[in-house]
Amino acid sequence: MDHTNIFAHTDPGGSYPEYLSVNEREGRVEVTVRAPRVGDREGPTATMTLPRAKVPDLVQALLLHTPPDELAEAKPVVLYFDSDEDAAKFVALVKQSKPGLRAVTR
Repeated sequence: MDHTNIFAHTDPGGSYPEYLSVNEREGRVEVTVRAPRVGDREGPTATMTLPRAKVPDLVQALLLHTPPDELAEAKPVVLYFDSDEDAAKFVALVKQSKPGLRAVTR
């Protein structure tokens, strides 16, 4: 089963570290997490599939949750929208919560 990795994070540490992996698989977004190690064993792992239509909601929630000073130091994010109107609505919504956020549109 082919997939494309979108984002991955593994905590530093020895064997069986915690991790988060976000992948696209068959047109859906799959999120996999592994909990901390339990004794000398791998922690429990869970995977959830998110419909692509819900990905913008997740991105929006993460952006709105991030303090402005942390966003200023974050890597640039490129988002694609179905229309210029959708992009403008998203930028306006984010700027309500993060007035200092800079958005560059094409």
